Amino acid sequence: MAIIVIAGEDGAALGILETELEALEHDVVWATNGQDAYEAVLAGPAAMAFLDISMPVFNGLETCSMLRGDPDVPDTMPIILLTSPDSEARAAERAGATGELRKAHEAWELQELLSQYLLLFE
Repeated sequence: MAIIVIAGEDGAALGILETELEALEHDVVWATNGQDAYEAVLAGPAAMAFLDISMPVFNGLETCSMLRGDPDVPDTMPIILLTSPDSEARAAERAGATGELRKAHEAWELQELLSQYLLLFE
């Protein structure tokens, strides 16, 4: 279906996300830091990106801002920040994130995001 970039160092949380996305027949591209995530999106054709707020080189907020500022990345590409319960929502908005998903999420929350935001890109 779609190529989706997921980025971060939390192998357990991202492994679950990868399994969920692959079960829905999406192709997943992994990145372990913000620089690699940025390059993976530019290498395209990524339909969506999930960025952990806390990751090395560039954090999720910085990576999101870089992607939003790049003319080669469509403005409509959904960028979802993977958050913990104590994350600041306003910072995600300022960075240009389309939405947020808690790392410890329910499967229906992911499915809701995919059905809502992937339609924007297609």
